[in-house]
This record gives sequence, structure tokens and C-alpha cells, in this order.
Amino acid sequence: MKFFKNVECPIYGLFIKTADGVTISGNNSKDWDMAKKFITRKTGDTTVVHFYFVPKLTSGEYLLSVGVAEEAEGEVIPLDRRYDSIHLAFVNQGLSSGLVDFELKFDYVI
Repeated sequence: MKFFKNVECPIYGLFIKTADGVTISGNNSKDWDMAKKFITRKTGDTTVVHFYFVPKLTSGEYLLSVGVAEEAEGEVIPLDRRYDSIHLAFVNQGLSSGLVDFELKFDYVI
């Protein structure tokens, strides 16, 4: 992303939803350990943000929303949000149903 103004405390976020709008998971850099590591961005600066996650999702269509906000005077102010901007289609060979594949295994005693 490219910054068009000075941002003292940028916050980067990612949310994952189903195609019909159910939020499965999401978080932002303010909530992670890196929250203590705000790096001020100046006008003209660029930043590449990498999000890492293990998608334990069942087969289906999913949408990712990304954004950047600024923390200023105790408030979070959205700067740019791209709702449902990334489309992912998952094919999971597992036997789970629902939204999340917990890789459920079981055993029983007779």
C-alpha cells in the first residue's frame, strides 16, 4: 500500500467471510503482538503487509476483506477498506461438513 498522508500508528487488518457474508475469522495488527511495534509511515511511503494463516475451511467460496486504519487519540479511524475484494475457492478432500475442518478424528471402545 502507498500512504498519501502521514500515519503515526497504522493498523492493518484481514477478515475472512463466507460468500453469503458470515464472518469466519478476522484480526488486525493492533490486536497482535506487533501492536507495540507501530511504524510511522510518511506521505509517499509504501508498505507490504503479509498475512499468514492456515485455512482449515471446508470446500466452498470465501471472501477476504483487507484494510488499513490509524489509531489517533484513542480512536481507530479507517483509512482504506477493501471489503470482499479477494475471492478464494477452496476444495477440501476431508469429510467434514460446515465451515471449518477441525480434522476431527474419533475412536471408540467396544
